[in-house]
Amino acid sequence: RWQRAVSLADWWTMADRLRADRPAASAPFYANVALAGSAQLGRLEAVSGSYFETLRQKPGRGRLLGAADDGERQRVIVINRWFWRSALREDAAMLEQPVVISGEAYRIVGVLDSAFAGIDLNPASPTIGWVPLSTAVSSGLVATDPSEPQLTVLVEERGSAGTRQWGQRLSALGAALDIASPLVDGQTRSGSGRRWSVATLDRVTRSSAATRYLLIGLGRVGGIGLAGAVNLANLTWMLMTSRLHEVSVCR
Repeated sequence: RWQRAVSLADWWTMADRLRADRPAASAPFYANVALAGSAQLGRLEAVSGSYFETLRQKPGRGRLLGAADDGERQRVIVINRWFWRSALREDAAMLEQPVVISGEAYRIVGVLDSAFAGIDLNPASPTIGWVPLSTAVSSGLVATDPSEPQLTVLVEERGSAGTRQWGQRLSALGAALDIASPLVDGQTRSGSGRRWSVATLDRVTRSSAATRYLLIGLGRVGGIGLAGAVNLANLTWMLMTSRLHEVSVCR
């Protein structure tokens, strides 16, 4: 099982510094999900507004989460196609019903067009819905400790910038963060700076050319799990195969 390798505090800085590259962040969590009188324990993801755009997902109904959802902290949710078909039976009237997550009502704003079910190794535990990261943080659905590594960060690789170039960028970003916000253990500085990791993987489908993504880690040595990063090569929305090409870790 892979470990999430970027903290909330570092993510906000990373998202700002790397804005042109559209990095996408995800924090999976489990919660009680109730809809139309029935309830279940469900796996959800708190995601950045760039998540669906970066992963090239499209809505089947309504809209997906976007940049505007990063700051508004509205209680809205996008549901996956499987949940729409099996639990809601494709009944448009059900989209008007609130989804209650841990006692709070969320409005369904969209349904995914594809079979994408989140970033996870276990297909038996698909993501049934996605909520804005900012909303999940303010509602306490995900851990609010800004220094705790809890986010998975992906970015689409474009042009010739590979792991080496990204490593240089992350090394500089990590050094700047070490000065501005040193890592701490309890109430004392840990004495060790941030390390980075970059793994490359391909998304291969029957209908499109391969899209290469970079899985980014930036944080404590113990917070970057490379064995887990390899597992992320099996993204559940892929129709064919995924190939993990190269992994590097550097100070």
